[in-house]
Amino acid sequence: GNYVTGNHTVNISADNSTLTITVNGDATQIANISQKIETAIAGGNYSTIIVNGGQINSAIVHSITHSNLTTIDLGTTTVKDFNQSTFTWDDVNLQTITLPLTTVDAEGKMTVPEYALNAPLFNRDSQITKVIIPEGYTNIGDNAFYGYGKSQNQNVTFTVTLPSTLKEIGTSAFEGALQMTDVILPEGLDT
Repeated sequence: GNYVTGNHTVNISADNSTLTITVNGDATQIANISQKIETAIAGGNYSTIIVNGGQINSAIVHSITHSNLTTIDLGTTTVKDFNQSTFTWDDVNLQTITLPLTTVDAEGKMTVPEYALNAPLFNRDSQITKVIIPEGYTNIGDNAFYGYGKSQNQNVTFTVTLPSTLKEIGTSAFEGALQMTDVILPEGLDT
């Protein structure tokens, strides 16, 4: 479906097991968009959801998560309120997450927030094996992935892909990441 309010549009399309949500402008300006997305998801058996462009919020992220989801790609959309509560579901099948972009602060920094994936990572049945931080991020905040991999599912290991735009990694950003097998650091990293 295609939903429009003023200069803001959301287009939802499906192709086999993938649901693609394309956003122009600010999706939160469209009345009941979270419910419209949930309805579209209920109409299929989607294992991958991709959100392209525009701006969304944490409530919309919550509306796109469901039990069959194995891959979520938010790498080209901005979640204006990205924080430790953005990903709060108990989805046990999720394997790959591409983090969303977030707003740039007054100093020109885009930072992965503290405890960015806290809830799904501490789920004892977590299957997350890959986290991708998209291009554009300059900083990883303090404790961003603290405890990542402390799930009781000790057979699951994971990798983190860092962007070439990254300049700084905060204190304890990966502390306690017991099952991390690979972190590839980009050239040009300052601290």
